[in-house]
Amino acid sequence: FIKKDMLRETYDKFLSKYQFEKTNIVNQLQEYQGRISNLERYIVNALTLSAKLPVVWSYSPVGIKEKLQKLIFPNGIYYNKRNEIFRIEKVNSIFATTTNESANTKK
Repeated sequence: FIKKDMLRETYDKFLSKYQFEKTNIVNQLQEYQGRISNLERYIVNALTLSAKLPVVWSYSPVGIKEKLQKLIFPNGIYYNKRNEIFRIEKVNSIFATTTNESANTKK
């Protein structure tokens, strides 16, 4: 069994280290905030791609399909062999928005 003292000691040891790293990351993110050039162009390109996704997917080679899959499902796609179902934990927000809108218009 692990003693509470050992757990507290380990917690204290790593707490300051990770707080320092977090502060550095937050500071770096603040430096880059608002510095994305051509943001509007990237958004338009993403929306255009999402509207043509079935066509792009069907005519793309395997390498492009892998990149698209990682772009759309950043945490991956899981398959449950026993139940024969797919599970998706996260969809890239730009694609989730366009998919939900198109699904709502088809009802």
